[in-house]
Amino acid sequence: MPQGDLLRRQYMGRNVDLRQLNQLVERFFKSKGFRTSIESGENSFTIVSRATHVHDIVGAITVSILGKPNEFTLAFFSGERSEAFKKFGQLTSLLGGGTLFLRGARSQEEEEKLERFFWIYIEEKIDLLTRSSSTSQV
Repeated sequence: MPQGDLLRRQYMGRNVDLRQLNQLVERFFKSKGFRTSIESGENSFTIVSRATHVHDIVGAITVSILGKPNEFTLAFFSGERSEAFKKFGQLTSLLGGGTLFLRGARSQEEEEKLERFFWIYIEEKIDLLTRSSSTSQV
């Protein structure tokens, strides 16, 4: 597993339309100015969001939705590049790499702030989507 931050939350008994949830996750990132790409499988969606020039975030943020309407997991992953910038900046600080460290630290701070907003948003949307799926597979 790559380094970085990974937070997973599992949801049971909600009967959520995962396609709609996927669309709402993508909408969240687009509204924040990110470019998004989506991969979907039989019981999964992966949304990769890349920061544009308006962000201090240096890497991609990945959200995955795995499972079925009544039992699914939502995972938020970020921080791999921010961590690399910080480590490389520390190693090269004597040669002027301190700016890399600061950029990595600033990116990490922005990722954490975005993640807090994401979970507030997503909890509200899951509450709204409860019982939205036409199937109640377990």
